Amino acid sequence: MADILWNLDDTLSAEDAHKIFTQAEEKVHSMPYKTLSVDDLLSEKESLGGHGRRHGRDSFDYIVIGGGTAGLILASRLAQNDPTITVCVIEAGVLRTDCLITVPGLFGKSLRKPEYDWSYKTVKQPELHDKEVLCSAGRVLGGSSGINYMIRMRASRHEYDAWSQFAPDQGWNWKGLLPSFKDQEQYVRPRWGSSQVFPGVTQEQYEAAKKEEPLYRGYKGAIWSTHNEVYTDLLVPTIKTLNSLGIRTNIKPSHGDSTGMFNIDTAINRTSGERCYSVDALKVSSEAPSPIPNLLVLTGLHVNKILFKPTTHGKPVTADGVEVRATSKHTIHFYANREVIVSTGTYSTPRILEFSGIGNPKILKKFGITTVVDLPGVGENFQDHPTIVTDYTVKEGVNTLDRLRIDPAYKSAQIDEYLTKRTGAYATVVSAYGFIKLDKFLSSAEITELKAQLDKEIAQVTNEFHKKQLAIRRKYLDNPEVGDVEIIMVPKAFATIPPADKTSYLSLLTCLPHTVSRGSTHISGADPTAPPDINPNYLTSKFDTKVLVKVTQFLRKITQSGELANIVTGPSTPPASVKTDAEIENFIRHKLITMQHPSSTASMAPRELGGVVDSNLRVYGTTNVRVADLSVIPLHIAAHTLDTVYAIGEKAFHIISGKN
Repeated sequence: MADILWNLDDTLSAEDAHKIFTQAEEKVHSMPYKTLSVDDLLSEKESLGGHGRRHGRDSFDYIVIGGGTAGLILASRLAQNDPTITVCVIEAGVLRTDCLITVPGLFGKSLRKPEYDWSYKTVKQPELHDKEVLCSAGRVLGGSSGINYMIRMRASRHEYDAWSQFAPDQGWNWKGLLPSFKDQEQYVRPRWGSSQVFPGVTQEQYEAAKKEEPLYRGYKGAIWSTHNEVYTDLLVPTIKTLNSLGIRTNIKPSHGDSTGMFNIDTAINRTSGERCYSVDALKVSSEAPSPIPNLLVLTGLHVNKILFKPTTHGKPVTADGVEVRATSKHTIHFYANREVIVSTGTYSTPRILEFSGIGNPKILKKFGITTVVDLPGVGENFQDHPTIVTDYTVKEGVNTLDRLRIDPAYKSAQIDEYLTKRTGAYATVVSAYGFIKLDKFLSSAEITELKAQLDKEIAQVTNEFHKKQLAIRRKYLDNPEVGDVEIIMVPKAFATIPPADKTSYLSLLTCLPHTVSRGSTHISGADPTAPPDINPNYLTSKFDTKVLVKVTQFLRKITQSGELANIVTGPSTPPASVKTDAEIENFIRHKLITMQHPSSTASMAPRELGGVVDSNLRVYGTTNVRVADLSVIPLHIAAHTLDTVYAIGEKAFHIISGKN
């Protein structure tokens, strides 16, 4: 059974969606890059005598392993910047342009489906009653940007500045990353006087944000950043209630201070009504009006490992290319004249490195892998956003997205509106997000107690890398511009499965952006295609657990306050009988999920601390292997990670091309 209802329309199956939204799939997506089938590759290899020769079709200047969120941004930028070089992207998934990818309101329908999602699971989590938590990762060209919730946001300036304490060169800070955020963005401002500007924002604040906007936002990038056009009856009462509890509305969360509630930016092209994701970076742009002849994108191919040239013992190794699994019986070698760049994400980048002989010798030896580079930090420092979902019933007549489940005529009208106008509920995702400080729901005495608990846990940490991170995390508690917990309002049932007939719901989600606990992800056996062992170590920190208990209690208080008190009829999940901190904690340990934001398993930090890559994203002990994805960030952020991964792809391009 699913943990929660990760869907806008609970009554619509994926199969029915394909039938209904056929019109939305009719457009043929023309991509201006070259492709080559597996059969063509195998035929060509056999005619040339296997792996023994380099030739124009298997030798490239840059090989990018992983055509995902960052990988496609990086590859397209490299190829378009210099027509004299050749770039090859190798992606295990395939290009899919069906409605489960393109139609925003069908978000969640692709999850747990093997043609879209790797559908990993964690190892059993002792603190969650041995529960295995479901972990999604995009198994399509475009990676997780093709199956995620299309949420665009940045963390606070302070969190990006913190990275520079581990990677002091190349501008890994707010100021240095800002051009990378702007380069890939096509921003559309919310309209004053419309529902896009939430309650709590004055016209003076709106105009001030508009005036400074060009300093922080981009307008010519490949990825749209827009706002919803459809809002339910729950939006205004929820924001006004939060305002009454001292939580402000933030009209400019991407300007360096992301605390407060805000109307989230969405990666939706409002002209076409479709998801905008990293595949769009490969389409013809104003900077490259003609196709990209020097870019080859190979899909449906699994990279086993990186191949290295012979080298003197103790010297840095140089990548020669990659070994690709074309079929169960055939492997193919591709050669890199300059660099190999790994961009397969937090779960898979350690796998590529470890099967290539880069990692902890003890782990490699266990699976018969010869150590090429002794780098024990690979797969370590795993961080995530553990999440709890609650929901509450609302009065009859309150319009929520449950109406798609309850009212067939309304659902039919919304489908027709999307198919004819590309607007309406199916062009919509969740809107109300925010990050808040502990003082919004805890007393001074409770905060003092929590700080003491965190100090105690920091003192017990023996790993210097972890200890340095937690010292920064401790300072975040006193920084008014760094959120301590996240709150999301979803105007429908999310946790009650199945939802009651003819009943509408308000859901409130919360997550911890900066956990104390650290986990790992490593290879699970000698098969390069096997899923990794993912161990987040959820709730092994008492501090993490206590904060999650207190904020979950606060979610119920929100529904009993302000305008929501006249709309919400009572809690559904957890039920009203779950009241005490102990009962809430038990609920959390049974129901905790992930927000799907894993990070930091190939951290950018000094090698002696456990770092895997340096400030240039180069893997220690190699001359020409880099990593460019969310695995490189040393410390997690209070933000959904899509924008940051795009920025990492852009930043990697700036570094590699010398434009940094």
